[in-house]
Amino acid sequence: MAPTFGYGHSERVFWFLEDVTAREGVPFPQLKFLVSDDTRKIYPEIDFDMIRNPQEDASDTRSQDTDSKFVIVLREGLEEWQRLNTIGHITALLGSELGHNNMTTRARFELAGDATIKANSQYPIIVMKAKSATQLFNLLEKAEQQKVEIMPYVMDMIEHNLDEPLARSLSQKQKQDLDYLGIGLFGNSRDIDTLTKKFSLWK
Repeated sequence: MAPTFGYGHSERVFWFLEDVTAREGVPFPQLKFLVSDDTRKIYPEIDFDMIRNPQEDASDTRSQDTDSKFVIVLREGLEEWQRLNTIGHITALLGSELGHNNMTTRARFELAGDATIKANSQYPIIVMKAKSATQLFNLLEKAEQQKVEIMPYVMDMIEHNLDEPLARSLSQKQKQDLDYLGIGLFGNSRDIDTLTKKFSLWK
């Protein structure tokens, strides 16, 4: 980056005074892909694990986690658009909680020729059904006792597309009074299976 600070001294002076290496002193560390522990300590507010190298190719792979999965339990009786909306919001948020590095085992897959496509989630995503909002609330209560990621989705979230009115609406309700549309879970497959064994697959 060209000097734009109006100050004549090299940034190396500041590296010397701060007692950091050139790597730690580089401006905009979030643009770096090889990040040391020292950099992580200096910039704790940055989630470096979310940063992906755009030069990664299909040969850069990690072993697949076959012991975990997503399960979304939807309430019966929802309109199709409500089901799709619920599934979309739950998977988007749970995926963002895990981060891109954990969602995939590689950046992309190679196709015949020179083309590639981006990699899909390494985890299975299973949709199940509950008979009522009460069943979903009971599932939520049990899941909160386990070491799993949880994402409840309620009717208020469909009715309010802005955070402020949604926050006001939710602030007036108890957890057991919410109109649950679906519960998303991510975690160890055995734990998830135990929590969801009474629910059947959505067909």
